[in-house]
Amino acid sequence: MKKRIVSALALILAAVMILGVVLPAILYADDLGDLKNEQSDINKQTEAEKKKLKELQKQTEAMSKELASCDSKIQQAESKLTTLNQQIEENEALLVKTEAELAEAQEEAAQYSETLMKRIQGMYESSNASYIELLLKAESISDFFCKLEYVSQVMEYDNQIMRGLEEISRSIQEHKALIEETKAGLEADRQAVETQKKDLEEARQSKAAKLEELTALTKDSEEALQDLETMSQDIQDRIKKAEEEIRRREEEERRRQEEEANKNNGSGSSVNTGELSFQWPLKGYTYLSSQFGPRIHPITGVYSNHKGCDIPAPGGTNIHSVEKGVVVEASGNNSWNGGYGNYVMISHGNGYVSLYAHCSKVYVKVGQYVEKGDVIAAVGTTGSSTGNHLHLEMRINGTRVDPELYVPKK
Repeated sequence: MKKRIVSALALILAAVMILGVVLPAILYADDLGDLKNEQSDINKQTEAEKKKLKELQKQTEAMSKELASCDSKIQQAESKLTTLNQQIEENEALLVKTEAELAEAQEEAAQYSETLMKRIQGMYESSNASYIELLLKAESISDFFCKLEYVSQVMEYDNQIMRGLEEISRSIQEHKALIEETKAGLEADRQAVETQKKDLEEARQSKAAKLEELTALTKDSEEALQDLETMSQDIQDRIKKAEEEIRRREEEERRRQEEEANKNNGSGSSVNTGELSFQWPLKGYTYLSSQFGPRIHPITGVYSNHKGCDIPAPGGTNIHSVEKGVVVEASGNNSWNGGYGNYVMISHGNGYVSLYAHCSKVYVKVGQYVEKGDVIAAVGTTGSSTGNHLHLEMRINGTRVDPELYVPKK
């Protein structure tokens, strides 16, 4: 009994000594692994954001070109409308002038016709007005032909005048019809160009809105990328500090172990690894759903290094300590505590530490001494877990090792 008490006291003293060195190194190692995982995630997010930004920049450039093309087409349409409006104004002025000319020609024809009719009527009403009487009064044959020639010339002159006036009127009317036809064509062209311009302006408005949206998304992506780069740099700094701290802690532990070995060699009292005999933590459950080493993470789907082994068991199944030792970590119930969820960490001396994660209940507390086989917690699925199981880890001087190499399945 006395030997057992002395052994227990020695183990407790060893645990107290390593709490200041080994545990911080272990916790820093956990932080380092989490930081590296976080760095990996940020690197993937950064690559995805860069790809997104590149695509946004490509779309923005294409939309800018489309908008510039729209502006060019709108300017061309406006220039064409200016020309058409000018041509329409010129045709309207020409039409007004032609209508005035036509009215003038028609008025002149009407006046000449009226004058001719009056002259003919006067000649008819006058006793000497008749062309026949004029001819019959001829004094000789030569006089007859002279009078006949005169009458013919007068009649031909009247006919030419009338035909000329009619030709002028007809020509003016044809010219007017041509002008009206041209004007109608120009009006149709103007209507078509105005419709085209309206469509272009609507398209431009839509493209401008899209460009504004792409510009905002590009800015957001650039800011997100900058944030990721800042986070990445911060994590790199933290990784560097964690690595430096681990090296420092490991060096302290190495020196401590050397000093302890020297003391033990001098006193003859020491606790060696040979005194530790580990046992399986779950009675009746030895199947492993995930072993120690590389694997595809069941939640993230990312290729990663599994830090322990997973032993499926019903929720509430008792978890036994694999060896006697001192509890150096015991998380509160129903707390997250990162991926581990509720967990227990026990130091067994000589740098050996066991860890039990995803517990539904924790029955021990920090500083408590436990014997091998004592019930310390219950199986659960807290933290980053896909179902009820025990995540068991073994560490030697802060380095994770394969539990199967140290804990027999019995």
